[in-house]
Amino acid sequence: TVNYLLAQRQQIDTLVNEKQSLVKQNEILLKDIRLEQDKHNHTQQLYNDLILNEKQYHQKLLKLEKQSYEKNLHSHEEMDSLKKQL
Repeated sequence: TVNYLLAQRQQIDTLVNEKQSLVKQNEILLKDIRLEQDKHNHTQQLYNDLILNEKQYHQKLLKLEKQSYEKNLHSHEEMDSLKKQL
């Protein structure tokens, strides 16, 4: 029975060591997952900012194109008026 108890004790020690190893691996994996989630969130925020900036620049470009078109149209109207006066 002493040998049996020693063998049981060794098995328990082995299982405890394996459990501790698995707990450490699990902690490392959880930390890695958190880091990856943080990276993903940061990347997603950068992407959202980029899309927002792109929309703002596109709106600004459309506005400038419209202003340019209106100025051009006004200039042509002035030229036509001056031609008629000649």
